[in-house]
Amino acid sequence: MKGVLVITLVLIFTISACDSKNEEYSFYHWKSKAKNVFSDEGLKASDVHKIYMHYFDVAQVNTIDRWDDGIYPVYPLTQVDSVYKCCEVVPVVFIVNKVLLNADVKKLAAKIQSLVDEISLHHFGQKNNELQIDCDWSASTRYHFFELLQLLKKHYQLSCTIRLHQVKYKSETGLPPVDRGVLMLYNVGNLSDFSYNSILSHSIVSQYINQNTDYPIPLDVALPLFSQTVLKNNDGEIKLIKGTDVKLFQNDKLHFETLNSNVYKVVKDTLYKGFYLSVDDQIKLEESKPKEVINSFQEIKKSNINGGEVIFYHLDSSFVNRPSFKEIIKQL
Repeated sequence: MKGVLVITLVLIFTISACDSKNEEYSFYHWKSKAKNVFSDEGLKASDVHKIYMHYFDVAQVNTIDRWDDGIYPVYPLTQVDSVYKCCEVVPVVFIVNKVLLNADVKKLAAKIQSLVDEISLHHFGQKNNELQIDCDWSASTRYHFFELLQLLKKHYQLSCTIRLHQVKYKSETGLPPVDRGVLMLYNVGNLSDFSYNSILSHSIVSQYINQNTDYPIPLDVALPLFSQTVLKNNDGEIKLIKGTDVKLFQNDKLHFETLNSNVYKVVKDTLYKGFYLSVDDQIKLEESKPKEVINSFQEIKKSNINGGEVIFYHLDSSFVNRPSFKEIIKQL
């Protein structure tokens, strides 16, 4: 069975290489169960290089006291299909920024290393020598975060995620001590602003990146391949739900009024995916638009940023099989 899976992957790589423009395409996998999607037709449009697999989050779970710092792993990877053992897999750990405010960095680094190695051994039979840390560090957590990276770098080839503002204002935010970074080209906008798509807007990217932009660390580029529903109540509070259900909002005239092509207003109290919606609440449906993805990526290519890989977020059958994904691959 394993031999068949290897052959399947080789065929996918070979077929896709015929249409490739020498870009290396990878995917983030961000689910606790890694199921086999390599038979999907959509993956034949890309030259799959490797999988960046989410191992767990690090979050403040309990209140801090003298015996417990309250910091624990959550949403761990629990299941991996055997097909992924044929891939190059890079563990990714997401760290909630506020965790770093009061963390004992040495203990945290040791705990992260221990659990990453344990998960790698359990699912893949060997430790991984590469690791990526995802954290939107701030001025208040910068020094703790950089210290954490320095400790982890002793054990792994290390990368971390970089946001647009951290590129434009690199002198102020500092350079993380990693081998390379990943420029996150998604979730770039203000969720509460319903006048544009907050997942990715080329107009926003161009405010941070131009032809003179550079960065001392090599930067791969992460591009969006997902949709989301943004809920805003009368107090301006925002809630975010994965995925969209366009037909539901278009067809349910009893509860929703169409304001424009992707924004709706609640006209009668109702429930949506477990969330209570009140009259006058607003809903924005957002998807990764091929034009915005392509134009934003071209902005990076015209700059002086030294990169390599393109990493799509995330590996999901509902998106890799869409014609829009093949269009993106063709034009990158």
